[in-house]
Amino acid sequence: MVLNDLITSGRKSFPKKPALVYENEVLTYQKLELEINQLTAGLLELDVKFGDRIAIFLHNRPEFIVVYFAILRLGAIPVPLNYLWKEEELSFVISDSGAKILFTETEFLKLSLNLRNFIPNLGKVILVDHNTTPPESVIAYRSLFRPEQKKPLPITAGSDVAVLIYTSGTTGFP
Repeated sequence: MVLNDLITSGRKSFPKKPALVYENEVLTYQKLELEINQLTAGLLELDVKFGDRIAIFLHNRPEFIVVYFAILRLGAIPVPLNYLWKEEELSFVISDSGAKILFTETEFLKLSLNLRNFIPNLGKVILVDHNTTPPESVIAYRSLFRPEQKKPLPITAGSDVAVLIYTSGTTGFP
């Protein structure tokens, strides 16, 4: 089994069981897979392809998991960003990874838009918060949700890159 199959396996075995519990929100395996598939279909419309890097600049929240697995379903590579990093560190990781899309939340939106202004590869910023209307240049997360994709998705193998994680000590760049 590859990481990409984890949620599907859970849905087949435990469709009504909780997959994620966050504050008062409970997502069953069935609902979680549905959201992942709907976002995957929307990312396909944004022309996300196998091997593309997509940055995730979110706190720990259910959408992080949905975004992460939707990226994997396309054979693209999630690049999680540490929300404690400063602008220089974020800029370095986004540039070095070649991320072309950035998922973010309201708290980081101003910084995310500033990063997009001087990182040539970073084309699209997607705002995950449901209660905030994004500016025109930003895509609303839920607007990407589509009926489940019918086209075959890339087949991922155990040797494919599943995540691109940058780490560092206290004195250097990630």
